[in-house]
Amino acid sequence: MPQIDDFFIDKNRVDGITEEDYERVQPKIEAVAAAARTTTNSIYIIDYHKRNFLYSSENPMLAPVELKDMGYSLYLDYVPKEEQAMLLEINRAGFEEFSRIDLANKMEFVISYDFHFIQNGRSRMVNHRLTPLALNSKGQLWLAFASFSLSPRKHRCARVLIG
Repeated sequence: MPQIDDFFIDKNRVDGITEEDYERVQPKIEAVAAAARTTTNSIYIIDYHKRNFLYSSENPMLAPVELKDMGYSLYLDYVPKEEQAMLLEINRAGFEEFSRIDLANKMEFVISYDFHFIQNGRSRMVNHRLTPLALNSKGQLWLAFASFSLSPRKHRCARVLIG
C-alpha cells in the first residue's frame, strides 16, 4: 500500500529553500489565489521543499482548509487503491521527463492525467494538471501550480505537454 513518502523521490527532492525565497514568491501565491476566485476548479500549490500544499482554493469537493491540511494524503484517502500505484508511476515518470527538459523550457512543462476521485461513496473521473510555478536555483521544481476538475473522459489518460 502506497505511503505519502512514496510520492517524494530523488528527482523531486528540493533543498536550499530559505524564508526569503518564500517571501519572494508571495506575489505569485496571491496571484494564484486571485485566479482561483474566478473558477470552480480546485486549485492548489504543491511545495516540494516542505512536501505539502502551500495554498488551496475554495473547493467544491473538499473544504479549503481540509485540502491544504491533507496534503498528499488526498491521493491516498480519495483515490481508489487500485489507482494509487498509477499515480505513483505518473509522478515518477513526470519527474523523470521534467529532469530531461532544458532549463529554458522547464516553466512550459504541463502534465495532465485523469483518475477516479471517491467521496461519500461516489466515484468521479477528475482531470489533474500540474505546471511549474517556481524553480529553485538549480532548476528543480520547487512549487507547482495544480488544479483538478471533473474530467470529460470516461477512461484514465495521462499526457505531458511541453511548450
